[in-house]
Amino acid sequence: MKKRGVRGLSILLSLLLLVSAVCFNMNYVFAEDEVPGGATELARGKAAVATHYQDGNGVASYANDGDFSTKWSTYGYNNVVPVALQIDLGLQYDVTRLGMSWYGSGRIFNYNVYITDEAIVEGETATTDNLTPVVTGQGIGSAQQAEACEYIDLPQAAAGRYVTVVVTSLEGMAAFVALAELEIWGAESLPDDLVELAQNKNVTASFSQE
Repeated sequence: MKKRGVRGLSILLSLLLLVSAVCFNMNYVFAEDEVPGGATELARGKAAVATHYQDGNGVASYANDGDFSTKWSTYGYNNVVPVALQIDLGLQYDVTRLGMSWYGSGRIFNYNVYITDEAIVEGETATTDNLTPVVTGQGIGSAQQAEACEYIDLPQAAAGRYVTVVVTSLEGMAAFVALAELEIWGAESLPDDLVELAQNKNVTASFSQE
């Protein structure tokens, strides 16, 4: 009986190690990163660039790091507009929802959002000629560093790899842009020429119920 118990313990430990190895290689999406309908937050940790930013304390990547205590800021470029932040999602996605957390009591930021297949930010320029924004809005800065985004559901999914927020003008007490967090929600795009192949095809099985 003792040997059987040791053997059973050994098998159990082997199974636990196998499960751990499998789980270690999985990409987890936590519950707070999902919304009904299968949309996933896509922006966090992706490559970000900006036409203007504050060195050290306000770089572009602070807008999609999941940390509301950091922010993309154009401090030092006071009253300079337009300025732009661009996120490269890496693949083409169908974007269905945006979340933004603007910073600064009394600050108002007028902006456009573009979703494109090609990058539109190069250096200190965002080329938006002949592009139609998917969202035109106004961001209101919070009194303290926010811990939540204001969400915008797109009327229909917009497909693209690059999501660019262009702040076009400042109002109120805003002298520069401060965006604590930009969230981008959606799902991977399916090819336009995707065809369902199984319907009405011959089917065989090794075993079947009569």
